[in-house]
Amino acid sequence: MVYEESDPRFYCGVGKTRSDAYVILSAGMNDQDELRIIPTDNVEADPILIQERQDGLEYSLEHQGERFLIQTNADGAVDFKIVETPISKPSMENWKDFIPYKAGRMIISCSAYKDWVIWMERENALPRICFMSKNGKVNEISMDEEAYALGVAPSPEFDTNIFRFNYSSPTTPTQVFDYNLETSERTFLKESEIPSGHKSEDYIARRISVKSHDGAQVPVTILHHKDTLIDGSAPCILYGYGSYGMSMPAGFSANRLSIVDRGFIYAVGPCAWW
Repeated sequence: MVYEESDPRFYCGVGKTRSDAYVILSAGMNDQDELRIIPTDNVEADPILIQERQDGLEYSLEHQGERFLIQTNADGAVDFKIVETPISKPSMENWKDFIPYKAGRMIISCSAYKDWVIWMERENALPRICFMSKNGKVNEISMDEEAYALGVAPSPEFDTNIFRFNYSSPTTPTQVFDYNLETSERTFLKESEIPSGHKSEDYIARRISVKSHDGAQVPVTILHHKDTLIDGSAPCILYGYGSYGMSMPAGFSANRLSIVDRGFIYAVGPCAWW
């Protein structure tokens, strides 16, 4: 027996860091996490506790060199931040900000490689992919359209300069790219096929901001056919969802095209999360 969880509210899992240096034992529920590690060169060692569970404390762990990188909501970082801590002293009192907390910027994920740290964040309802090399320079992968959705597919390889991401927008079906972190070269791999056919240039996607009842500015993504008059005469479908820290991404959906082709305007708002 390596670990046993006595609290029925918690689920358990086991995994391994991308570096292959540690096995991770996880116990968690919807708003609490507790991680333990075992070095892979001594798998019979007792698990080492990273940080004891606390009400409301969420965290996940990545390994790089002599440090752990931890994505967490500690210290009131409700939109999450990334901290670093020495391998020899992994508990919370030794956590130091790596990507500091910024209200309104949600840190979605973090992946550590031998020479790079990649994280995905969302601000003003738009996602960003950012990365940092060992010299500490932060870079962002730029996108051309006003509204879009992104996804990151972390490489299982630790010593690599290439990672993969997917891109879509209300007018563009999902595209898959490889990205070279050293050269910033973007290699197009494939695009999802729409069996009925699709021409992105036939559609227009815009992103506007609408004032809510409480004064907050709510971003809304609008999709319409290029031949639809935008003079107030076209019918509109407004859809929105926001809960559990999730919201509607500005991605592609072939299901919308039929009604948009018939002169409707399709609008998506992220709702209350922002």
